[in-house]
Amino acid sequence: MSFGEAFGKLVKKRRGVEGLTQEELAVKAFGEGSYKTRISELENGRVSNPQAKTVDPLIVALNISKEEMDDARNFGSHPRFIDNLIDFFEPKNGSKLYIEIAANKEGKVYLFHDGTLKVKLKRAEFFCEERELVLLSSEGRRRRCGVKLVDILTEQILKGLGVTLVLINPEDKNQTTEGITLPIKIVE
Repeated sequence: MSFGEAFGKLVKKRRGVEGLTQEELAVKAFGEGSYKTRISELENGRVSNPQAKTVDPLIVALNISKEEMDDARNFGSHPRFIDNLIDFFEPKNGSKLYIEIAANKEGKVYLFHDGTLKVKLKRAEFFCEERELVLLSSEGRRRRCGVKLVDILTEQILKGLGVTLVLINPEDKNQTTEGITLPIKIVE
């Protein structure tokens, strides 16, 4: 996904929150309704790299936060899903990385793995439409966990309680070590 597509989705979402039509937003941001077409093109993903003279007035008009813009820019430089977690974990003994996602009755979500974490993680993100859990490194790189989540896991993740990493001992699968708990961001 390009920055323009991510920003267009953000504009459409924020415009809906503000209760504005495309023409009303055009007037609010640019002073005239003729920019309605440009807003439509942006919202429909037809502008991959919008210029600052388009972006800046929309940020102001829609009160888009710095965090929202950072997220849109991250999508621009990092596609939603890049490869998988093999870049974030070192598999034991050169084997394949084992990943499993589970939840307990209290709603706590766990990501079981049998590899050593190679990067510092910032948070987990759940993409509702794709039903994908993605980990975000502190450097802004995203890696998908590689499994579509079933309904019960989706329900637990939407509670937003976070995701706890659990290291499984490859020699004794019953021996585990609970690691960090990552905050989770829900991406609609």
